[in-house]
Amino acid sequence: MTYRVEYNHKSSGLICVEAGIELKENAQILARRTLDIEGATFARVIDEDGEGEVWSVRADGDGTTKQG
Repeated sequence: MTYRVEYNHKSSGLICVEAGIELKENAQILARRTLDIEGATFARVIDEDGEGEVWSVRADGDGTTKQG
C-alpha cells in the first residue's frame, strides 16, 4: 500500500502533493511537518490504492493541530 500527502502551500495557495510514500506513519509525519515547515493550514494522507483519505491534520488559529 502506498500513500500520498496533499497540503496547501501557504505562500502560493497551491495544493501540493508528495506521492509514493510506503508507510502510513511516514506519511503522517510528513503531513505534520508541512504545517511547521511549509506553513500549511491543512494536510491529509490519502491511500493511493483506493481507500481515499485515511488521516488528516489541520492547524487552527493558535498554532496547535487537530488530527482526524
